[in-house]
Amino acid sequence: MSEPNHEAWLKEIRLEDIPRPFRGLVEANGVEATYKLCNAYPGLSVYVPKPAALVEKRRNELIRRDVRIIGYRQTAIKYNLTEVWVRQIVDHQKDSSRQTTLFAD
Repeated sequence: MSEPNHEAWLKEIRLEDIPRPFRGLVEANGVEATYKLCNAYPGLSVYVPKPAALVEKRRNELIRRDVRIIGYRQTAIKYNLTEVWVRQIVDHQKDSSRQTTLFAD
């Protein structure tokens, strides 16, 4: 038996057709994106990170670059952070670069 073509029905789905626990997903992402998520992870529990987790690494790289160019104070203003927090981000990179692993060549 072949799989039904659910995509053809997506335009017919109303929010009240969606089970209550999943309505927030549909409201945030739309029916089609929610369907793709369900299709990619059928029946599985999926951890959804905080939005900051998706951009934090790149943001911190840009902060370190900007500190070298415009300094701590201006970088803090640019990213709407405290100068202390900018220093912690920069210092964390310095600490990480000094660490070695047990499996280093």
